[in-house]
Amino acid sequence: MIKTMGETEEILLASRHIEAFLKEDLSFARLDVAYKYLWWAGRQFPARPLHRQVHELGRAIALTCRADLHLVWCPRTRRIFVKPLPAYLLSHHCWASHVSICKDLDMSARGFLLSYIWLIRNEHDWAVAHDARLIPADVTWAGWRRFVESVIGSGGLSVNGLAGVHRRFHYGELRVNRLDHIYRFARLSCGRQLLRGYSGLLPPSYGDFFRKRFRWIIIVYAFCNIVLSALQVGLTTDFLGSSQQLQDVSSGVVLLTLFVSGVTAVVFLFLYIGLFVFFLAKALMNTAAREHKRRIWASETGR
Repeated sequence: MIKTMGETEEILLASRHIEAFLKEDLSFARLDVAYKYLWWAGRQFPARPLHRQVHELGRAIALTCRADLHLVWCPRTRRIFVKPLPAYLLSHHCWASHVSICKDLDMSARGFLLSYIWLIRNEHDWAVAHDARLIPADVTWAGWRRFVESVIGSGGLSVNGLAGVHRRFHYGELRVNRLDHIYRFARLSCGRQLLRGYSGLLPPSYGDFFRKRFRWIIIVYAFCNIVLSALQVGLTTDFLGSSQQLQDVSSGVVLLTLFVSGVTAVVFLFLYIGLFVFFLAKALMNTAAREHKRRIWASETGR
């Protein structure tokens, strides 16, 4: 398997860097940082089985290779991200030789296995997992049952007490938009992540960026429009038109609306320019850093 690792996304052969590969492949570091806020993104209940996810809740399964996106779902697109079950987690040799010798890795692997016990509870769930290529093709329903019985029995996996399981799996499904809120407002990120939130799934254009994050402004302006229209109608009547208090209120509301509209336009302009400059600078810096890394890798044998 070829794997990119770390923020530099250095391409390495997993067979030559097994320990690094396993730690990267089962990393929940970003959820560890946000653990005390996860109550906002999900509940401490097991994830619902696959047949419910697909056939009852109408969610589409989106494959991801990122462990920290596993069982994260998006209400807007009705997708749930699921990381396929790695074949190495079904190998006793891999567990004995690499996984069990590292406590953190062992807890992450146990938690990930537990998530699949949540997802595949009956033959219908197994069929969904098989069709979506979430499990190795040679894993039969009978084989899966035997495997689950062995990991719960002799393997000692705590499916209810969650002892020895990574704490990310104290929670089941997590909402991606609320994870984005946590990362933006709990001071867990800065710079690029502050804009992208947790998922890092940026909208494809500036227009989509503004529409997604500032739709609430349309509601505010619609409310202001209703108020101004009501005041305008009221001032045309004989009874209200002669009211000095209503005229003063109307003048204040009009001036306030004009002021807020002007400030909003200026803020949007500066935000647009700021985003453009930020991403331009980021692209130039990333290009320079990547070229520097390539020169270093090129000078190293076998890289």
